[in-house]
Amino acid sequence: GGDDMYQVGTQAEILRYVTAPDGLHHIVCQGESRFRVVEFLDGYPFLAARVETIDAEKPTGADIEARVGLVRDRAAEIFELLPQVPKELANAIRNIDEAGLLADVMANYIDLEPKVKQEILETIDVRERLDKVLQHLLHRIEVLKLSREINEQAQESISQRQREHMLREQ
Repeated sequence: GGDDMYQVGTQAEILRYVTAPDGLHHIVCQGESRFRVVEFLDGYPFLAARVETIDAEKPTGADIEARVGLVRDRAAEIFELLPQVPKELANAIRNIDEAGLLADVMANYIDLEPKVKQEILETIDVRERLDKVLQHLLHRIEVLKLSREINEQAQESISQRQREHMLREQ
């Protein structure tokens, strides 16, 4: 029912519908705009709602440019820490000029819980949205760096034990 739904969502265009060999269905969508539920409608055999589109603001200014630059820099840092990230994604992020779109794309690609992604989606003010995304990017970078450091320490410890074992064997 309506109580189970979020009040803010994304209007999207379906780009592709695929049925996988295992019978699962996948839809590839492209977000078009945000909307807010005005009311849920009765009398339909499915959940229906009257919605209003939330106009996307396109703020400009030095503070927005600075935040966009920081988000791009942190994204590049994450891409360096994650070797499996396609180069095309890094290039695509570098070429996004619109601040709100950059925040939305990065929020989509950061490993976040759905509840946190929804909170970012519901943040209409672009400056605030960039700040939230930047905060999550910084946290993710810290986690990735610590993971890498722990992995390197573990590898060193294993190598040391292997050397000791070989010396004992000899």
